[in-house]
Amino acid sequence: LSWGRTINEFTSAWQVVQVQSGQTLGTLLEEMGVPASVMHQVLEMPSARALSRLRAGAEIAFDLGQAGELRGLRFERDEASRVELQVADGKIKEKIIERPLERRVMVASGEITSSLYAAGAKAGLSNAAINQMANAFSYDIDFTQDLRDGDRFQVVYEEIWRDGERLRSGGVVAASFFNRGKE
Repeated sequence: LSWGRTINEFTSAWQVVQVQSGQTLGTLLEEMGVPASVMHQVLEMPSARALSRLRAGAEIAFDLGQAGELRGLRFERDEASRVELQVADGKIKEKIIERPLERRVMVASGEITSSLYAAGAKAGLSNAAINQMANAFSYDIDFTQDLRDGDRFQVVYEEIWRDGERLRSGGVVAASFFNRGKE
């Protein structure tokens, strides 16, 4: 064997597949050409239970050999852990890779010029954070009638990050609102 060919045998060929509406793990494995015997082994793995509720848009990565055989399967079990299944010699090994979440505290402020949502979006807040802030002040401010141009807000909120990527907004930690000159 040439050196290049030897390297190719060990080079991973991960192929990422995005789940479509109505697809199951079984239909995905079938579409990837995975033999029924291997498919049943995969489906019997305890971690595969997380895949029983596949959502459209979820990503599953397949490691395929040169002949198209399944060498591995990788998916997110939840936000903080990834499962990697390795198929070799008719056996499946499971590896759980913990992926620590990082909570970053952020501060945003804005001024109302047209609507709370427009000002919140301009300040970088998610709709969920804007809703949470509005709910916190709903007893004091009627956001449909009491808002005026020039009203201001400040929000301290969390963002959830993993591996240097922002996953989603976290909750609002603190907020202040200046409405009609009153804090």
